[in-house]
Amino acid sequence: MDKLLSENVVAVVGATQSSTSMAIMPKAIENKIPLMTVAPIESDSEYVYSMSHSTDIIATPMVEYLKKNQISKVGWINASDGFGVTGLPAFEKLAKENNIEIVAHEEFDATATDMTIQLTKIRDAKPEAVIVWSRTPAAGVVARNFKSLDFDIPMIQSTAAANQGFLDQVKNDNENVMVIGSKLSVVDQLEDSKQKEELLAFRDAYAGEFSGGEPDLFAAHLLDGVNVVIEAIKAGNTTSEDIQNYLQKDLGEHLGITGTFHFAETQASPEADGISVLSIEKNKWKYNGE
Repeated sequence: MDKLLSENVVAVVGATQSSTSMAIMPKAIENKIPLMTVAPIESDSEYVYSMSHSTDIIATPMVEYLKKNQISKVGWINASDGFGVTGLPAFEKLAKENNIEIVAHEEFDATATDMTIQLTKIRDAKPEAVIVWSRTPAAGVVARNFKSLDFDIPMIQSTAAANQGFLDQVKNDNENVMVIGSKLSVVDQLEDSKQKEELLAFRDAYAGEFSGGEPDLFAAHLLDGVNVVIEAIKAGNTTSEDIQNYLQKDLGEHLGITGTFHFAETQASPEADGISVLSIEKNKWKYNGE
């Protein structure tokens, strides 16, 4: 970040983890540099823009799924690391508003290789679904333990599990296992729309650049960060101050790959229109229309 500032950059996109984003954030604020963060962090600074979804937004489709399926009792399990502990407060608020009870709450070390004890305690509380807030590989361990304990209820994981690594971990044993994932991952299953056009264009360009590789939600965050800066520059704004003013006052509603952004209303998160509850079918993500 110091090197970038010494080169007089006018905006910064990054970093890829919450801890590194928090480390560079004060420097961006001090120098009044618009910072497009691609990792989940919280800030009330006018110079910080979150390209990734807030915990409130990620929890929204979870609660919508539970309500639609008349599920009112859930078990919650999360890693005890910096990311893992962020989900419950947001979910608790939404759950309370929608008469959903958290009947059990368990935590585990993010480096643990077995969460059977915690899941057994959750099962004893007789939930109707289990919510998991953790990154891979721990997210996959929880899912495998969940299946080995013969749970016959849905499991829903956060966006941190919406990647190929998680799919590989739960291969051939993923019934009732779902994640909150990007519509980018199921673009061929979507109805025709402007959003679908944007997602297809990105997916195809990414595949062309990276030998058929499939972009995921994290690639979308990065692209959206770059694109909003480009929009500002295309409109004739070439200084940090001008880019900042454009993003806050003139960009308006911006349809990104991650979702729709309204920086004039909030810089904390895109809307939830770019994510959905995804299930797994034949070891691939399946769109459920939610």
